[in-house]
Amino acid sequence: MVLGIVLLLPNAIRTHKILGYSCPLGMPWIVKVIQRMETKHIEIYWNNEYWKFSSPSAYIMPFEPLNYWRIERGYNDLATTVRIQSVNGEKDWIKAYKQLPFDFNVWWRGQKENLALLLFAQSWPESNYETFKGRINYLNRWLWAPLIFLVLIGNIKYVRYANLNLIPILTTILFLFFLLQPFALIEGRYRKPLESLLIMNLMWLVIQFVDKYRRKKHVP
Repeated sequence: MVLGIVLLLPNAIRTHKILGYSCPLGMPWIVKVIQRMETKHIEIYWNNEYWKFSSPSAYIMPFEPLNYWRIERGYNDLATTVRIQSVNGEKDWIKAYKQLPFDFNVWWRGQKENLALLLFAQSWPESNYETFKGRINYLNRWLWAPLIFLVLIGNIKYVRYANLNLIPILTTILFLFFLLQPFALIEGRYRKPLESLLIMNLMWLVIQFVDKYRRKKHVP
């Protein structure tokens, strides 16, 4: 507990000084607003400053060249405007978020878009055609969807025999978290923590299969 306080206190102080309120684990409101809005861009008037940006997911075509589909907000050039005064702390962010109406159909469409992005979106900014490494990063996005399903099927099979291990448990939980989380628009780079776990999980499944084969072979 003491260690947690020591680690979180500096960012709590820093965010309170800059944002007007403490959020030691990170400021969630920009992500939440982007997830709920239906426009491509967000405009933020922060005290006397101005920013306009958008998610890389609004520009990519995750199924290219098989299909040139984009997420819904990628077809418009509109912006959601947020006006924030840091002296008001978190109040202006809460107000801006509540002004965006919740629509179940829009939310459900967003969840399906997130699934497509999680499985096939290229990771920004390292995926591009200007460098050899960039091309490899762009093309390897096709590996992850089949690997995810292969690993999950293998994990389910071995869980049936109570053959539990930390790596398949972590892989499955992290995938389900990304799949079901309701508060962020997925980008390809968000998949990075899952990719290394998938590779380790695949190696674990291969080891389980080889061990099982050897045991069967030596059974009289």
